[in-house]
Amino acid sequence: MDNCNNEKVNCPIFYTLSVISGKWKWAILFFIAKEEVIRYGKIKEYLPPIAHKTLSQQLKELEGDEIIHREQYYVMPPKVEYTLTKKGKSLVPMLDFMYQWGEKWYDLTLPLRSGFQNIRSPITIVTILPVHNEDSRSFWPAAFV
Repeated sequence: MDNCNNEKVNCPIFYTLSVISGKWKWAILFFIAKEEVIRYGKIKEYLPPIAHKTLSQQLKELEGDEIIHREQYYVMPPKVEYTLTKKGKSLVPMLDFMYQWGEKWYDLTLPLRSGFQNIRSPITIVTILPVHNEDSRSFWPAAFV
């Protein structure tokens, strides 16, 4: 953190924010991490409020920053799959932490902020049981392991 005192432009936090900023990027990364390999339509299914243009733009930015890999298959109908790169997988501990934080502080009596009410969770809230995965030292819910 000492690098951020005088030259804020060169501060690593600004690089991190420039790569992962955006309303939907963390949610997109969450679903790619959960599924391991996911198609565009499945991401859109999980995030119905997101516009196609926005989803495409955010995926292109994540690909450009080498956070995700886009694999295009030249078949009919066209098929595209997304996976996390090594750099993208390094964000999984932050996703773990964000999940745990949300689990701890989420108040079911309060409405979600605008734009997040219609998100379709890939898991049922009742089945969330944190488990320790010794290989990755993560605490994904049992439905993810």
